[in-house]
Amino acid sequence: MTQRFALCLLSFAFFVGCKEKAEVAESIANIGMQGAGIMNAPESLALPTKEMLDALGPMNDLDVRWLLSDPVYVVAGRPRRFLDSAIGQGNGQIINSIVAQLLQTPLEFNDVERFVQGINTPVEVIVETMDNGIKVPRKALINRRTTVLTYAQAITPEEFFKQLSTSRKFEDLPKRKVGDREYFDLTPPNLAIPQKLAMCFIDDKTIVIIEGDESSIHDAFGDKPRGAAVERLRRADIANSDLVLVASREGVPFEAVELQSMLQQNGIPAPLANAIALGWRALTLTVDTQAESDKPMLVAKLDTTTPTSAEEVSEIVLGLIITGQTWLADDAAKNTLPIPSDFALSVLNSLKVDAVGSRVDTTLTKFDGFDAAAAKGIADTQTRMLEQQRAQQRFEQLNVLVQAFAAHYQKNKKFPVPITAADGTPLLSWRVALLPTIGQEELYKKFKLDEPWDGPTNKPLLESMPPIFASNIPTLGKAQTVVRFFDSEGTPLADKELKPENMKTPQSTLLFVNVVPERAVEWTQPDPMEFNAEKIEETVGNVLFGISFVGQPMIIPVIPLSDPRSAFQRSYLTALVKGQPLPTPPTEQPDPPALP
Repeated sequence: MTQRFALCLLSFAFFVGCKEKAEVAESIANIGMQGAGIMNAPESLALPTKEMLDALGPMNDLDVRWLLSDPVYVVAGRPRRFLDSAIGQGNGQIINSIVAQLLQTPLEFNDVERFVQGINTPVEVIVETMDNGIKVPRKALINRRTTVLTYAQAITPEEFFKQLSTSRKFEDLPKRKVGDREYFDLTPPNLAIPQKLAMCFIDDKTIVIIEGDESSIHDAFGDKPRGAAVERLRRADIANSDLVLVASREGVPFEAVELQSMLQQNGIPAPLANAIALGWRALTLTVDTQAESDKPMLVAKLDTTTPTSAEEVSEIVLGLIITGQTWLADDAAKNTLPIPSDFALSVLNSLKVDAVGSRVDTTLTKFDGFDAAAAKGIADTQTRMLEQQRAQQRFEQLNVLVQAFAAHYQKNKKFPVPITAADGTPLLSWRVALLPTIGQEELYKKFKLDEPWDGPTNKPLLESMPPIFASNIPTLGKAQTVVRFFDSEGTPLADKELKPENMKTPQSTLLFVNVVPERAVEWTQPDPMEFNAEKIEETVGNVLFGISFVGQPMIIPVIPLSDPRSAFQRSYLTALVKGQPLPTPPTEQPDPPALP
């Protein structure tokens, strides 16, 4: 078993998630809702009767009645139930991430009481595209998906649409009807394929999102659901589950080779991928985070075509578990895990695999201490997620500045430099010189360019710092920034007439860097910054976070001076800052920190 699959297996049990589906329509955010399509709705269409809904039993509570017919993938869950468990308390961010990944919908799910979604096999259509002025017929696939969200509290359409990334006003969204059911038609205009996107508010708490062709919208408001996946979902213990997932090939053509390739691309070892792809009929996964100790909390049932296939799959899974247990015994492996190795080993030890006829049952039994360890792990993961989000925001911020730097050079034939007095005394920061390039011409005009940054005219303008220079560090003043660059002797920006064509290695030459809060400056203040490789931690902290002249991100953990590898890294950092060719590491030392 590969290390990657071991981590996948542990994360699967630990984070109570599931694999992202293979075929999904574009998310609402990606579609963008830039316009409305036109569809011919029938004058009337039969809606489910009370008898039909009552016949669904407990599934009625999860609105399965709104699913399309014959889905190959169905997932149902109760986010609030997870958040009320010992594992989920205080971990709203992670449940948002899990649900958003499952549904591919960019919303806040803290207030979602339950959800259900069905995915159908794509519909193949013939569309005409223009090729050198000639209409050419081509095959295209229309993905079909229905998602139902039920909120704990009432939510208005206006409130719901505020959560979506759309440039359109709510009052401009077109409405259409299927029978007596009104819905919002969010289909973008001028699509090359007849893909539809509809959203219907069933009541003040329930929202149905439908993606597919015209028949998909009609089916969603039609007869009660059909198909093997829905029937299997009905048999699951939904009342005592946080998450139930069903994937079924029964009655649906599905290329085994495609599935095998997909599984292998997602880290599943080839033997297991082959066995699943060639022999499976359906997979049902049930998760219950509120299970008591010594009771099943995760159950995966894989229905295969024959008892022989079931035996083969069970032997492979058992072998993978044993390999994982052996791998965890290696101290080097322990350091690569995002969770405590003892907890990971306990998870593997608590997995049980049985072949029951043509079905393979894999069960994770909750053990003492699971809730506390899982809650801590999820909280740690949430912290890492927030750090990654902040890092992404910082990179986007720095990248905008890199582009602005380049645009300023294109217009002025020089990079922005501090504004100086006639005798060369620095008066204002390079950031002020950059203002016209970042769309802040009016602010730029308010500065008195022959006055110091803290003079009577310029000092009040500190309060007008553009967001591009801001940070999310709470200890900083409102006018302080941590975005700076080195411009001491030997660095590229020490040359006020620097030309890009004269740079030897712009792709690996550091431009901007985030400094520690203690080195933050007022954004209009001239801020020459000296580079000293021996004291780099005093400037950037334990990790250098920066970006090159061409927008290449740099995250480099700084090795302490006491470490023998430090000498090489300091020379490596010197090359990055001064725009020199990167040195080759000595053969007896590990590779230098690589640029991401």
